[in-house]
Amino acid sequence: MAEFWPRRGPQWDALGLAGDKIVLVEAKARVPEFVSPACQASESSLLKIRTSFDRVKDALGVESQFDWTQRYYQYANRIAHLWWLRQSGVDAHLLFVDFLNVKEVAGPSDIETWQCAYTAADLKLGLRGNHPLSAFMHHIYPDVTLLEQA
Repeated sequence: MAEFWPRRGPQWDALGLAGDKIVLVEAKARVPEFVSPACQASESSLLKIRTSFDRVKDALGVESQFDWTQRYYQYANRIAHLWWLRQSGVDAHLLFVDFLNVKEVAGPSDIETWQCAYTAADLKLGLRGNHPLSAFMHHIYPDVTLLEQA
């Protein structure tokens, strides 16, 4: 991992196992939280991150002009870590938990809002709709109002 990413790496919302599969979990309650700012790494760390992003983009068929260190940086680094684990022989999956109806933060009330946010991110990052990692990236949309009723 040290050759791929700076020491502090990503901070996952959860990590889990599903049988023999590793599950990386990223959870969000509102769209602005998903639209993350640019990478804030030091110059030496940024160089390592850019080099790793270039490897991932090449493997996914993303053209080089798409800069993954800017907007949607967190989403991009989650995809990069999924790629690194899978190319290292780990059966890893990335699960996005996109909550609905979180009133305290004015979160989306419909799945389509989340889907539009991810489509916008994919376009900004140059990802095609059916890239090589698509089958290993999953979304669930728990409705907080239903959870509160349970």
